[in-house]
Formats: sequence, C-alpha cells, structure tokens
Amino acid sequence: MRNLFLWTIRLAGLAGFIAAAAGGLRVFNYGREFAGQFSLAAGMILMCGAFTLSRLIQPRD
Repeated sequence: MRNLFLWTIRLAGLAGFIAAAAGGLRVFNYGREFAGQFSLAAGMILMCGAFTLSRLIQPRD
C-alpha cells in the first residue's frame, strides 16, 4: 500500500512537471496569458508538493 502511495505521489509530481513546462512555454510564447500562468503555478505547486511528500514519507538514512 505504501509503495502504491509513493508511486501516486511520483505521478502527481510528473504531472506537475509537465504542467509547469507547458505553462512556461505558453507564457514564453504568448506573453502574460492567464491560462499559461495558471498552468505554470498549478504545476509548480503539484511538483513541489509531491517532492515534499515524497521526502517526508521515505525513511532517512
């Protein structure tokens, strides 16, 4: 169960990375557009949150 939870967190982080990259490209190409800025912000939140949860769940060496 724990392994499934870790993989779910990693997939959320990957989705956040893709959303942040797509949002960044959209903002870079079209300027200050709400959809691009929202995608960039949501992607960064997902990516950073997934990294934080992943580090909190894994045991420390």
